[in-house]
Amino acid sequence: LQSNGLAAFLLPAVVAIACSDARERRLALATVLAPVAAYLLVRGGSRVAGVRESRDLALAGLSIPVQQVARALVDGAVPSREQAAMIEEIGPTSEIVRNYDRHSVDRLKTVVNGSRVELVRSSPARFASLWLSLGLENPRSYLAAWRDQTCGYWFPDVPYSNVWQNFEGEGLGASRRSVIGDAPCRLVRGFAAYSENLPLLGALRSIGLWVWIALFMAAHALASGRPEVLACFAPVVGTWASLLLATPIHAEVRYAYAFYLLAPLLFVAPLLDGDPEEGGA
Repeated sequence: LQSNGLAAFLLPAVVAIACSDARERRLALATVLAPVAAYLLVRGGSRVAGVRESRDLALAGLSIPVQQVARALVDGAVPSREQAAMIEEIGPTSEIVRNYDRHSVDRLKTVVNGSRVELVRSSPARFASLWLSLGLENPRSYLAAWRDQTCGYWFPDVPYSNVWQNFEGEGLGASRRSVIGDAPCRLVRGFAAYSENLPLLGALRSIGLWVWIALFMAAHALASGRPEVLACFAPVVGTWASLLLATPIHAEVRYAYAFYLLAPLLFVAPLLDGDPEEGGA
C-alpha cells in the first residue's frame, strides 16, 4: 500500500467496465488487463532477479497497524504474556512507546526495522492475530491511532506546510541563488506566511478540504441523475481510500496530489449538462 497507484488504477478500471455497453466492454476489459499483465510480469521478473522491496516501504504499508499497537501501549494497555512476547519480537516495548508519534510512523522505523519487518511479513497470520486481539481489548486506542494518522486526508482544516525552504544541493553543482530573481521566492514565502494567519488561505492548503469538495461535486452529479460522471472521480477516490488504509504521515500532498491535478475536471464535469452528440454543453 506504500504505492497507491494500483488502487488509483483498479477503481477506475472497474468503473470503466461497469459503465461500458456490451460492445465496448471487451475493449474496456482488454484495456484493463493489459497493464495488469505488464505489472504482474514486471513484479514477477523483479522477484526472479532477486530485487526485493525496501523494508521502509514494507513498514509504510503496515503503518496503521503498527501505529495502533503502539498507541494501545502508550495508552497503558497491559498485553497478555503471549501478546507481550510477540510485541517484543517486533521491537522493545519501551522503545515503541518512547518513539510513538501520533502523526507519523517515521520514528518507529528506527525500532521496527530490518529483520523485524521481515519477521512480520513471513508470519502475517500470526501477527494479524496479535493486532486483532489487542484491538478488541483496546478499541478506543485503535480508533484514535487511525484518526491521528489519517486526519489530514479527511478533516478540512489540517494545513500542509508545502513550502520547502531548505537547500540540499551540496556537491551537486547546484546553487541556492535563483536564476530568475528573488520575486517568485518572496511571493511563495509571503503566501506561506499569510496562510498561517488567514483561515481561508490555510484551508486551501488542507488536503481534507479538497477531498470534501470532490465528494460534494460527486454527490451533485448523483443528484443530477448523471452517475456516469463518477468515472472522473474514480482515480482520486481510489487514491484516497488507499491512504485511509496505509499512510506513513498524516498529511502529505504528494500522496494525494491527484486531488489538486484533477480539481478543474472534478469541478466542471458535474456541472456540464446534456449529451455532446445531441448538442448539449
